[in-house]
Amino acid sequence: MRVLMLSTDRKVFEPGSDTASRFLLQSEVVAELHVIVLAKSSLGFKAIKLSDKVTVYPTNSRSRWRYGWDALKIAKKLGPAKIDWVTTQDPFETGLIGRAIARRLAARLQLQIHTDLLSPYFSKLSWLNWWRVILAKWLLPKADSVRVVSERIKNSLLQSGVIKPSDKIFVLPVFIDAAKYIQREPSFSLKNKYPQFKKIILMASRLTKEKNIALAMAVMGEIVLKYEQTGFLIVGEGPEKTHLAHLVSEKNLEDQVVWEPWTNDLFSYFQTADLFLLTSYYEGYGRTLVEAALAGLPIVTADVGCVGEVVKNDNGVLICPVGDQPAFVTAVSSILEQEKPPAPQNVSINLPTKEEFLATLSRSLA
Repeated sequence: MRVLMLSTDRKVFEPGSDTASRFLLQSEVVAELHVIVLAKSSLGFKAIKLSDKVTVYPTNSRSRWRYGWDALKIAKKLGPAKIDWVTTQDPFETGLIGRAIARRLAARLQLQIHTDLLSPYFSKLSWLNWWRVILAKWLLPKADSVRVVSERIKNSLLQSGVIKPSDKIFVLPVFIDAAKYIQREPSFSLKNKYPQFKKIILMASRLTKEKNIALAMAVMGEIVLKYEQTGFLIVGEGPEKTHLAHLVSEKNLEDQVVWEPWTNDLFSYFQTADLFLLTSYYEGYGRTLVEAALAGLPIVTADVGCVGEVVKNDNGVLICPVGDQPAFVTAVSSILEQEKPPAPQNVSINLPTKEEFLATLSRSLA
């Protein structure tokens, strides 16, 4: 079959990116995969072939308001052969464009969901999210297939009645090759890099509102009163950084909080930190949680995303209610107090193999 995907992930144009690897993996179950990336012309992207099966086209639009029109023009030029499926990487604006293209090409439509859009926190964070929920509720029943990254999202869709036939929803988590984490040595030690800290709490995240990093700052404000030589390392970039830096100053945490830019290779961070912290309001999946657990790093996390199905509550994983500051303080303290806290257990068992991932993907496009 020939599949047309609509994406907003411009990292695919970076050589060797995880995004490019994901598209190559997905192409194993299709005859051709054409990816249209919504992007402005000012970014200077050019069409590229990732393989004989995978071609990526930027829309090179003058403005975001022309994304739909430019994507449709590219779709119409793909050739006389029929596109069997149009799949979009969200059920929002990209989903709306995908539906228009699918109708024009007489193709079936698959909508992907990578975030917990029915979480009560999602629509409260912005008017745009509120509008997107309304749009998604209108689009999702019209799709021939819906692909979600976690059982949590599937259950919320079914319980809300947005989608009634359960066989229309396919749970396809982000594929993570657990074998890459076996018998691998870190390339550096955070303790050598930051010798002023006895314990290091790690957060790897986009600096955005839904990550609720302000709560993490409040937790740290209490933690350092008891554990003075504890550092809080935040790896990531995003629009909330100025606000978060102000909170650091307000809570007198300048000596405890360290910022580092995002990196695609977090393994050494996971291997040499003492605790991974995630305080999000919601997550679609939570890849960093899984990677931290595979590396053996103890975790304190909000009850979001893949928590409960892949990363489960045990001695190495402590789960807190969303937004519950006292619960987070207690959980973080309990791990810091242990000389050698246990590592998360059985995470790799809960992950789909490559064969299982591809089989589910193939069924979702049957």
